[in-house]
Amino acid sequence: SAICRPHCGHGRCIALNKCSCEKGWTGRGCKKAVCKSGCGRGKCVRPEFCKCNRGYRGATCESAICRPHCGHGRCIAPNKCSCEKGWTGRGCKKAVCKSGCGRGKCVRPEFCKCNRGYRGATCESAICRPPCGHGRCIAPNKCSCEKGWTGRRCKKGKC
Repeated sequence: SAICRPHCGHGRCIALNKCSCEKGWTGRGCKKAVCKSGCGRGKCVRPEFCKCNRGYRGATCESAICRPHCGHGRCIAPNKCSCEKGWTGRGCKKAVCKSGCGRGKCVRPEFCKCNRGYRGATCESAICRPPCGHGRCIAPNKCSCEKGWTGRRCKKGKC
């Protein structure tokens, strides 16, 4: 019987220090697993099975893992998102409104949801109901009257 050093781990010794490896194994002593598609960002640990490096997953360790998930973007490296246009922040979850939302919140790119009592593209206008007669609305349901006018809605003339 032939002697092999190192011992043929996943194979059999067929001649002095010569191993015949089982399918899926190679190298000196048949100790190196074979993954035909490769393991990208990982290591082949048994035939056709990759153990991925931290932050990667998939059969060949090709996919980066992002936590939190990249909501409006894609994961380009472990915990690193590339955000779609109009989104930013951790996990691409924060919408961008370039002009701001004053008295409201940016809920999707360039779209504000105004606080109660405000309106307008950037929530810049207060709402007065009924409207201010001879004045302007300066806060929800609060009017600033023109000279010569008074009252809650600026509808009473001053004598």
